[in-house]
Amino acid sequence: MGIVIIHQQKFDIDCIIFDKDDTLIAFNPLWGHRTQKWVEAMVTSSGLAVKVQGELFSILGYSMEQASARAEGPLAIASIETLCTLAAGVLCRHGMAWHEAQNHVESCAQDTILAAFDPMEIQPRGAVAEVMRQLTRANICTAVATSDDRLMTEATLAYLGIDDLVSAVICGDDPVPNKPAPDALWSISSQLDIPPSRIMMVGDTKSDMQFAMNAGAGFRVAMQPTIKAEDSQVLQADATISSIDDLKTFETMASPPFFPSPD
Repeated sequence: MGIVIIHQQKFDIDCIIFDKDDTLIAFNPLWGHRTQKWVEAMVTSSGLAVKVQGELFSILGYSMEQASARAEGPLAIASIETLCTLAAGVLCRHGMAWHEAQNHVESCAQDTILAAFDPMEIQPRGAVAEVMRQLTRANICTAVATSDDRLMTEATLAYLGIDDLVSAVICGDDPVPNKPAPDALWSISSQLDIPPSRIMMVGDTKSDMQFAMNAGAGFRVAMQPTIKAEDSQVLQADATISSIDDLKTFETMASPPFFPSPD
């Protein structure tokens, strides 16, 4: 049993499952320019008209004008495999044979969106390693459920210095249905022998919140500003945070919070 405190609100839990992108690390520094390079590679090496580039960005859910992913769009929540299928569909509509389109999309992905990351691309959203250590000392184990592939996920966790602190990881290329299907949370629950009702989910998308609801998680915490305040209310989030630094334990509080006794 452990206690996590968010804005003076106390949660009695055994585990926190974190989304990765835009929860533990910033999304755009890692995925923005990778997506641009991937789309440019697909168009340049295919010999298709430049107008296809706009269609690819649109289907992937990325705005060149705003240099950001569309909230709840494919790039923000889908697996790499799904993104490749969407991109191949665009090339196929422009005359490329389906299997040729699939191979072309995947080939271009290897040196762009799937390339080994540069450390400059990883920008933690808060003091991630220290928060994880504090949670561990408070008897709260941690896990990660992400749509990203395992290779990139494990490399990122190692770079952040938390790979030995995270007790379970479920990724987009694992043989488990992607969020918001509840299976990843149930898998983590089984691995750690912790019932869903004792688990908190922390994420930045509506899909993350729905994932937690579908799985029967005890609590849902929405990351802002990605999830707007009004959305967090509709999604029945139990709390909102701006970074994981807002997750406190008793040892990190400057002064112990006052919790009135129930009547």
